[in-house]
Amino acid sequence: MKVINLQFNSIEELDKNLDISNYNYANTFIQIFSGFVKKNEIYNITEILKKKNSLLQFIGTTTAGEINNDNTYEKSIVISIMTFDSTTFISSFFDDNDAFKI
Repeated sequence: MKVINLQFNSIEELDKNLDISNYNYANTFIQIFSGFVKKNEIYNITEILKKKNSLLQFIGTTTAGEINNDNTYEKSIVISIMTFDSTTFISSFFDDNDAFKI
């Protein structure tokens, strides 16, 4: 497994500098940690990722402190890109709160 962490200080910087076009969707997984918490900001971040590579699978969360290596940031975006040698991913999205009744 290989992990690359990228930190961006703005949504505009993310849009301008993020290059995920050459990653293989089958063995790559992305985590997003965002200090931008407004609904329109989150929407913009996800749209940028989909525009850069619509096949990659990602999850994200908002945070009051983004961690990248030994540093912490506020009001930034940390993208963690994980590529695996012998693991593949299949994802699903559930929006029904009752889908997993016990």
